[in-house]
Amino acid sequence: MPATAPVAPSPAAVDMVGIRQRREREALRGLNAFQRSARASARQHATEAASREIDAETARVRREQADLQRQLDGQWQQLLANEPDVVFATLTEAFENNEAPAAMAGVHDSEVSVVVLAPDVDAIPERMPRLTEAGNLSLVKLAKNMRNSFYVLLVCGHVLVTVREALAVAPAIKSVRVVVVRWTAPNAYGARSVECLLATVFARDALQGIQWPTADATTIVNDASAELRIRQGSVNELRPLDLSNEPALAALLQAVDLEELGQAAGREVPEQANDLVVGKAKLAGSRSSPPSSAAPPPWRPRPGWGTVRDYAAVSNDRGGTDVSCRFVPDDGSESLPLVFRDATPMPEMGEYARGIMPSRDQLTIKVPAAAMIDAEQSVFKEINELEPEQRARFYAQGHDLHEDCGWAWTPDYKLVKAAPGLIG
Repeated sequence: MPATAPVAPSPAAVDMVGIRQRREREALRGLNAFQRSARASARQHATEAASREIDAETARVRREQADLQRQLDGQWQQLLANEPDVVFATLTEAFENNEAPAAMAGVHDSEVSVVVLAPDVDAIPERMPRLTEAGNLSLVKLAKNMRNSFYVLLVCGHVLVTVREALAVAPAIKSVRVVVVRWTAPNAYGARSVECLLATVFARDALQGIQWPTADATTIVNDASAELRIRQGSVNELRPLDLSNEPALAALLQAVDLEELGQAAGREVPEQANDLVVGKAKLAGSRSSPPSSAAPPPWRPRPGWGTVRDYAAVSNDRGGTDVSCRFVPDDGSESLPLVFRDATPMPEMGEYARGIMPSRDQLTIKVPAAAMIDAEQSVFKEINELEPEQRARFYAQGHDLHEDCGWAWTPDYKLVKAAPGLIG
């Protein structure tokens, strides 16, 4: 339902009976039953005192209600004026209980930007109940294109719910820019990233007249949205968008804490050492070798290794993309400025990507930027939160993912940033 101006709740009723009884008890304290005249006078004074207290208490609760109403009116006016902080906070609170987690990415004039985290295709069952000709219930396996079509409906449904909620809660917003992302499967290093499935814009006016009871979600998204970007394969499967030439979309995703959004979606977070996937193998903590008695050696730079910094991809006037960055060597030597004219899409490149540069004209990325973020915010963070003995077991495994990422073990078996390009 559309938001309306908030009204402060009516003040709680003043406990007049309780006040009168308390005042009378206080006035009669110390007077016995034979002091009739004194007791009558005390009751009279108690009645007057109770009346004054009731009037004062009534005035107080009314002032508090008026103060609260003024605050609510001020917030409502700010919401109607699309004051960014108020709109951002209001929609963030509204999205907290959404089935598909949504996060605010920004407010610009009368438009808001939202990121929606979609479930994967496993949210659609592989079989559908049907009745046979004999009237018996049967579970029939869905054809791949049919299952993918249901998944597209689900994703579009989450988009529409989020958009309608945003427009209802923030009545002065005129359009909603929405991006749908999904977690990828873990790569060989155990790192997960997100892929963008859909991007579009909905204007409030374009949703007027939609036949919500009969039109399906996919049709509404196709007909009522603008700037729609979506890729589907031959069997209707949703395919990720290529963001290498979409700096605006990439920047929008950077504005959202995707890890926190993933936790809101119920993404599994490993609790034990043997649940963590690090490097190219699953480390079984309960079956690993005993902790090493030797302290971890100090971090040493490996020849040629370094970190990408100040990464920027800019569209040029030739219709291509120019990429610039600095390569910060691990050995502490002077950083090297790099420029790639009309570069082909390089999804592995990005801020803090790690790689080897054996010469000035050759750069090989070993750890993509997305994997670096996932390693720091997920894998390494989870290892550091384990008990010391469990951390020592990870160190004893001898995997080198941390070295590739420019991290090192401390004497108490914690992982810390060590490469010059990562510090700070």
